[in-house]
Amino acid sequence: MEKISFESLYDAYLDCRIHKSTTYNAEEFEMNAMFNVQRLMDEINSGTYRPSPSQCFLVFVPKVREVFCASFRDRVVHHWMMRELTPYIERHLIYDNANCRISKGTDFALRRVRTFINRITGNHKN
Repeated sequence: MEKISFESLYDAYLDCRIHKSTTYNAEEFEMNAMFNVQRLMDEINSGTYRPSPSQCFLVFVPKVREVFCASFRDRVVHHWMMRELTPYIERHLIYDNANCRISKGTDFALRRVRTFINRITGNHKN
């Protein structure tokens, strides 16, 4: 298996922190970012990396629900994996798959659903 480079993992860290930079785990990771990225890279390259247990918390709006999320360091790995694997996976996915794909968010998915509903119902005439 090809070794992960520090640069590619660091780029994944930068992507990851865009939306999570104010969380406690992200701030803790960032205090020693270079060391943490290096340690993560060493663990992955040596085959000793293991995902941390998920964190659980409650959200009350719009309704009460339990949310499980990965630790920040595991999110960095997720970002790295997506950056590396997307070019290989993308060509095998159907056009309508909007899950975690660039330019295919909620608005894209809603437009596609409306298109199919209109097609099936004859523009709501059936």
